[in-house]
Amino acid sequence: MFEGHFSSGLPSGLGRHTFPSLEVYEGNHANGLANGQGKYHHGDGGCYEGDWKNGKHEGNGSETWSNGEKYIGQYKNGLKHGNGTYIWIDGTKYEGQFVKGEREGKGTYTGTNGEKYTGNWKGGMEHGQGVMKYEDGTVYSGEFKYGKKNGKGKMEIPKKGTWEGNWINDRKVGVFNFIVNEEIVETIDWDEINRVGEREIDEKDKVSNSVISIEKWDKENSIAEIANNEADTN
Repeated sequence: MFEGHFSSGLPSGLGRHTFPSLEVYEGNHANGLANGQGKYHHGDGGCYEGDWKNGKHEGNGSETWSNGEKYIGQYKNGLKHGNGTYIWIDGTKYEGQFVKGEREGKGTYTGTNGEKYTGNWKGGMEHGQGVMKYEDGTVYSGEFKYGKKNGKGKMEIPKKGTWEGNWINDRKVGVFNFIVNEEIVETIDWDEINRVGEREIDEKDKVSNSVISIEKWDKENSIAEIANNEADTN
């Protein structure tokens, strides 16, 4: 149901549109669609208020969801696009750029536990150059790829020193230097450490499989012995 002005049989200008789902739009219309400033109340309690174009969010606006999450910023073609701030219900916050609804470009993510990332994003994940501060105060600065440390970087450990080298999928690889007061105090080949670790895991698996095989053999022989005893008594 529409209450307001019409032009050529279509809603035009200021008006109020109530939908069968009990969602309500109040604001400007053009050619039957929301255009200009307007406010849309979702049936579940959520709300969008801001700019519209051809029935979609376009320009500046703010949106609140029924779960308490909120976005304030720019939109394009109905999606978060441009600069904006997204706040989760627990207070976690992202401030930066969006592309087609996803965190993309430059931005800062701040958690409630002290964790903070500032840098580049792609597809909603850390991607490119960035700095991540962890809850314990450790700081990684370097390259990321789809949410994981990938490429050259430095890991600064409070009151201890800094690891400098290369990562692949959050894992140290190749030669790393440990730096204290701008001096290299230790050099470690993480490829060798990873190989040793893999060999140890492999050996543990072999022992575990041997134990399982022995237990299975004992169980099978126990069952056979019981069956033979029953046969003898019969």
